[in-house]
Amino acid sequence: MHRRWLFIGIGTVAVIGAGVAIWVLLVSPQTLTICPSGCAFAQLQKAIDAARSGSTLHIQAGTYREDLQISKPVHIVGSEGARLEGQITITKTENVSIMALTVHGSVRIEESRKITISKSTISGSQSAGIAVVRSREVLLSETMITGNAGDGIAVESSQVQISQNTIGGNKGYGIRADSASQLSGEGNRSGSRVPDDFPTIQAAIDAWHVGMGINGLGDVSENVPPGLLVGEGVIFVAPGVYKEFVTIRDKNVRIRGASRDEVIIDGTGLGDVDGITVRGQSKVF
Repeated sequence: MHRRWLFIGIGTVAVIGAGVAIWVLLVSPQTLTICPSGCAFAQLQKAIDAARSGSTLHIQAGTYREDLQISKPVHIVGSEGARLEGQITITKTENVSIMALTVHGSVRIEESRKITISKSTISGSQSAGIAVVRSREVLLSETMITGNAGDGIAVESSQVQISQNTIGGNKGYGIRADSASQLSGEGNRSGSRVPDDFPTIQAAIDAWHVGMGINGLGDVSENVPPGLLVGEGVIFVAPGVYKEFVTIRDKNVRIRGASRDEVIIDGTGLGDVDGITVRGQSKVF
C-alpha cells in the first residue's frame, strides 16, 4: 500500500513539474525575425501581436509600410537597411526599446514608462518627429530627428532624458516642452541632411545663418533647460556630386559626408568639411 502511494506521489510531482516547464516555455521571451520574404513574419505588427512580453524582434533590411501599435514590453532592433514608413504608437506599457531603425514617419509615446529610442532616424513626419505625452523614464539617445513638419521632439507632462541626438531641419522647434515636463540630458546638436531636408548644401548652411539654428522656429522652446541643444550645426551630405558654390561663414557649422569617394562638391568649398572631395578653386580649412 505504501509503495502504491509512493508511486502515485512521484507521478503527481512529475506531472506538476512538466506542467510548470510548459508554462515557463509559454511565457518566456522569444526572439522573432521579420523580413520581406522567407521569414515567419513579413509584417511588423503581426510579429508584435504574436510576441510574448519581453521578446526581441529583429527587423531585416527592407521597407515596411504600416503603422505600429505597441502596448506590451518588446525590444525592436533594426538591421542596416530596415525602414518603416508609418507611425509608431507606444501606449500604456513599459520596458519598450527601439534601436537602429529608420522611421519615415513619427513615434508617439503616451502614458508609458521606461521607453528607449536609440541609434535610429526619425524623419518625414507630418507632425512632431517624436511626441512624448504623460510618460516617465523615457530615454532618447544617439538618434537623428530631422525633416519633420512639426517639432523634432515635443514633450508634454513627461520626464525625458535627451542625449547625444542630432536634431534639425524640423519646421517647428528642435525641442519643445511644456512647463509640466522634466527634461535632462547633454550632447545634443543641431543637424540636417542633404538632400533629404534641404535640396543643396548651401541651403542647409543658410538655414543655420539666419540665427535660428536649423529648425524652423528655433532650436528650443521655453521650458527647455539651457545647453540641452548645443550651438553646433552638422550637415550630413548623402553620396553624390553637388555642383554648387559653397560658403561657410560660421565656425560652428560642419559639413560631413560618407567618404571622399562618394561625396563631391564640384565648385568651391570654404569651411570645415569631413569625408568630402572638393573640386575647383577649393580652399578647405
